[in-house]
Amino acid sequence: MRHSKKAPESKIHHQHGNKTNLSQFVRGQCWVALAAVVDRAGCNTALPLLFRLTPQTGNRSKLRTARLLVRALLEQFKDRAVTILVDSWYMRASFIQPIQNYNMTVIGQIRIDTVLYKQPRQKKEHGRPRKYGTKYTKAEIKQLPLNKKKLRLYGRDKKVNYRTAVAKARFLDGQLVRFVWCEFEDDKGKKKPRLLYCQMTQN
Repeated sequence: MRHSKKAPESKIHHQHGNKTNLSQFVRGQCWVALAAVVDRAGCNTALPLLFRLTPQTGNRSKLRTARLLVRALLEQFKDRAVTILVDSWYMRASFIQPIQNYNMTVIGQIRIDTVLYKQPRQKKEHGRPRKYGTKYTKAEIKQLPLNKKKLRLYGRDKKVNYRTAVAKARFLDGQLVRFVWCEFEDDKGKKKPRLLYCQMTQN
């Protein structure tokens, strides 16, 4: 958040947090940050590695900036198993697919109404093989095995219910990935369903 118009790259942004005490549009700077999550005495901590200020003018987007930050540290993480956890805004093919080319795993939240497809049943017939099977319906998702787990989230223990399946999504050009439908109670006891994406490992 910035009050001065003279602050570097300061402009009006949409306030995605939907906070009731803030306007829908606010003045601020757009920073893209890359951090490493490490285990410190049983507590996960994010250590900032790189920051980059998104220009007010020009064609450089946050997605391109995020790819640049990851690429800048490729040599340091060479031959290591790396998982990139990103905000839901970055969960787009233009970010995910280039990161996969670096042999890195991407995890993040996507839209709960994303259409997912089963693997197609190939029939012995002429023509190109089918790329997508039938769509996953809400009823079929509810029939998936329900898993319950207790996790440390946002500084406290929470009960998490989740279902998972391997499916295809059009926004990734039919790539076979794992999706997780999950929900956990917030401070008010309300449950909000979420859909998480995690690419399948190559081995």
